[in-house]
Amino acid sequence: MHLIKHVGNLPWAYGWSAPAVDPTFDRTIAEQGLVNQVHQVLGESGAAKVRKRLVEGNPVAALLREAEGAKALVVGSRGMGGFRRTLLGSVSQQCAMHATCPVVVVRGTVEVTDAATQAE
Repeated sequence: MHLIKHVGNLPWAYGWSAPAVDPTFDRTIAEQGLVNQVHQVLGESGAAKVRKRLVEGNPVAALLREAEGAKALVVGSRGMGGFRRTLLGSVSQQCAMHATCPVVVVRGTVEVTDAATQAE
């Protein structure tokens, strides 16, 4: 299993202008944060089975490149758009449209409330 974490450039910052880059970015700190997150979620034995990589650049291009020849691509969806509960993120949507393998989009938990309960 490969875990790729995108850092640095913003996914929408590509086009005619130079990519937006965080001048305070520290690769060493980011790599250690990635390792810590993987260990926290998977534990020691699970983390040992995962190849971890920190990737800079366009996240869609990086994920599609890494997914070539894969059995599946699993991506998260932060839902930062206007309709957080209904729309995929732009990166996950582009991956789903252009990947050469099946794509699984994992969404975080969303609190659903009943409209009748809110009216009370």
